[in-house]
Formats: sequence, structure tokens, C-alpha cells
Amino acid sequence: MVGEKTEPSSSANKYPVHEVIKVIEGIDIYKSNKWWKAALLTESYGRRQVTIYQWIMKDDKWKRKQKMSIASKDEWAKIVTACADLVAKL
Repeated sequence: MVGEKTEPSSSANKYPVHEVIKVIEGIDIYKSNKWWKAALLTESYGRRQVTIYQWIMKDDKWKRKQKMSIASKDEWAKIVTACADLVAKL
């Protein structure tokens, strides 16, 4: 379901990410039979970050198409400011 948060115990199996990435929490943004987009709180190599993934269904498997990581609150503030300026022009 879109916007659905996952429980930490089920997150690792739900999202198709690399095996070294621990999914702490995830929220689906969009999901269809072909496309899937989600925001994940992940941890790898002792570092936490928020990552937005987009996958495409190919050969009956979800394949990562795009990924954008946010490593700090300062970086997030810059992204929000830039996007808000552009979204205002839609």
C-alpha cells in the first residue's frame, strides 16, 4: 500500500536492496506492477542515511533504476529549498 510504513522486522525482506544495506524503516511512495518508489532509512558501514529508491520490474525481478541518498540534515535542507523553489513554478 502506498504510504505504508514497514515494521523493522519485515523491512529487510520487503525491499530489494544490496545485502550490505540494513533497512531500518521504509515507506512506499508509489507501487504498480512495473514501477516501485520508496523512501528508506538505511544503515551500511556504520552510517545511517535516507535513500529514495526507484525500481523497475524486469524478468520477474525488481531492478534498481534510480537511487538518491541523503546523508545529513543540512543536505536535506538544501534539497527541500531547491525543490520548493521549482515546485512553486509548476
